[in-house]
Amino acid sequence: LTRGSSTPISLPTVSETQALYVSNDGSNAITAYTAHGRELGFSVSGSSSGLDGPEGLAFDPVTGWLYAANFGNTTTAATITAYDPATGAQVPSSSFSASSGLSNPYGLAFDPQTGWLYAANLNGGTNGTITAYDPATGAQVPSSSFSATSGLDFPYGLAYDPQTGWLYAANLNGGTNGTITAYDPATGAQVPSSSFSATSGLDFPYGLAYDPQTGWLYAANIGNSTITAYNPSTGAEISSTSFTSPTSSDGISFPTFLLVLP
Repeated sequence: LTRGSSTPISLPTVSETQALYVSNDGSNAITAYTAHGRELGFSVSGSSSGLDGPEGLAFDPVTGWLYAANFGNTTTAATITAYDPATGAQVPSSSFSASSGLSNPYGLAFDPQTGWLYAANLNGGTNGTITAYDPATGAQVPSSSFSATSGLDFPYGLAYDPQTGWLYAANLNGGTNGTITAYDPATGAQVPSSSFSATSGLDFPYGLAYDPQTGWLYAANIGNSTITAYNPSTGAEISSTSFTSPTSSDGISFPTFLLVLP
């Protein structure tokens, strides 16, 4: 796998400001757009911005901060940095570093039930970790952090399902062609009934997205350039809503992170 292109790789939305925020790994910046693609004045870039290979983004509706997971392109210190979406200014009190359990973070997810911010650490532990944080202080929440022993295998994307309360992780190297594993964020325990494997259409899943309208979980598969949909309660693939058999006209090519607009 190659990294470092200027192609936008993460597309979360912040409905309160009606803006679409994009993390740009190649240009080391975060830019904002309207739903119709018009660029807004907001941007985060430059050496003083705190960004260093931004990947996943997440929004905390309680504090109003926008969070970025910095993989660490220029340094060995992985970080999560927080910003005020109104100004683009970094919020130092809510930014934290590798000393808090981070190890090349990719995906982020915010749990509105507990108020924790979750990070998928590609190089944490043996096969990856998920660490939880209190966004108000940046302190790690050990009781809600878990490691490769719980089914993780180099996690990339994260998604939170508010209907079941489960946190989902896309494991690029899990099983034969990847797995999606589900967890109870309060305890870190795996929920086997909501975890599924390559037999359900996965092909090296990268990003995840939850659709609150349909209740479906989508996975971006970089192995065969497809997007597959699932019922997260059962793990069953919803073949009628999956994008399969890619052609030159479908526009899907090496999909990474996903966005579902509310």
